[in-house]
Amino acid sequence: MSHRLDTFGLTDIIYICLCIYRLSELALSEPLQNGWRNITRGDCIVGFSRKKLYKIKRSIENATGLKVCIVYGSLPPETRKNQAILFNTPNNNYDVLVATDAIGMGLNLNIRRIVFSDVVKFDGTSERLLLPTEVWQIAGRAGRYKSQYPKGYVTTLFAEDVDHLRECFQTKPKSLPKAGLSPTLEQLTLVTLILIYSFL
Repeated sequence: MSHRLDTFGLTDIIYICLCIYRLSELALSEPLQNGWRNITRGDCIVGFSRKKLYKIKRSIENATGLKVCIVYGSLPPETRKNQAILFNTPNNNYDVLVATDAIGMGLNLNIRRIVFSDVVKFDGTSERLLLPTEVWQIAGRAGRYKSQYPKGYVTTLFAEDVDHLRECFQTKPKSLPKAGLSPTLEQLTLVTLILIYSFL
């Protein structure tokens, strides 16, 4: 199904996706029993502040002897890319990743299990529980189709948080009556030129 939209003489075709499905299995697993000592190769621990990530990184390295990569939104893009390469490269001893929800946006990572260190995040105004869409986006990084791990797992650090994850997974996605994409710089420039010339 497609709809046509005409704006300022430009024509864009919008395709509406009618279904969402995952190409590999994702399972909810039991919370960590012995804290960081239960972290294994292929795990990604998700936290929601840079300060907390560095604390988690140190704790895991001390408890397990594993080397840990780190990814967060304000990390320079080249550094973020290098950390992803380190994590994805087999047999280099960088087997664990700690990250913010930045992993849900554009990085291809070989993650076996996502471990939420918390299910609460600060949204710029207050602390709140993660929304189902946020949980799906982050958890969906585990066991990606054609990755090193054919099945993904998701869990929490603390037993009391796993119920919120279960609730999120059981929540059905809401239908979107409409959606949009941000225009590129080139598109904005073109519209600006059209508007300028239309007033001459």
